[in-house]
Amino acid sequence: MHRTLVGGLLEQLMYKIYKKKCIKYMKKIEIKKGDRYSRLVIIKELPVMVHPSGRTRRIFECKCDCGNITSVTKDNLRSKNHTLSCGCLGKQRRAESLTTHGMYKKDSYRTWKSMRQRCLNPNTPLFKNYGGRGIKICDRWLKSFENFYEDMGERPKGMSIDRINNNKGYSFKNCRWADSITQILNRSVTKFIEYKGEKLCQTEWSRRLGGGRDIVAQRILISGWDPIKAITTPIRRYG
Repeated sequence: MHRTLVGGLLEQLMYKIYKKKCIKYMKKIEIKKGDRYSRLVIIKELPVMVHPSGRTRRIFECKCDCGNITSVTKDNLRSKNHTLSCGCLGKQRRAESLTTHGMYKKDSYRTWKSMRQRCLNPNTPLFKNYGGRGIKICDRWLKSFENFYEDMGERPKGMSIDRINNNKGYSFKNCRWADSITQILNRSVTKFIEYKGEKLCQTEWSRRLGGGRDIVAQRILISGWDPIKAITTPIRRYG
């Protein structure tokens, strides 16, 4: 009985010594706020985690480049096969590996990824002009890049994706590949011009003239016409 009690006390004493040595050793490794480990940036150190076995671990709260907050142990931050992100990097790599024929290196894939960022990621500067104002991506294109590529094909050189109606989202019916001039004209046709008490968009004034939807925008932007002259000058018919 006496030996059992002494043995128990000795075991507790050894555990306390072991625990102090572990904590002292752990604190020799300095990890401070702002340190970067791949995609993770240290925010603060959390309370030490103690396992039932007596093993202790230092835990750090980190912010990932994607915006997520995650907790990572010191070992996972500094080991050879250390944690690189909150998990988003693994998802990205898996998505790229699943993309057929290495298409993630193509211009169309970059366009698809950028489109998703503008519409889905609030941390992207352009989000306020797209997802922030209700511009959405159709379910078919959200589901996979393959569906997007099947509908749109490879992006032609010097062109980018353009929404025909700027107030509607990204879908096969509302998108095309277009050069910069076409896109500027497309954005301009939604501007309004008031004349004799009527306020219509440039597209509607173009229709009244009997020309193409961009005729008024072309007169103003390319030829430098005054807006009133652009909507009141009849279109010349040849032949």
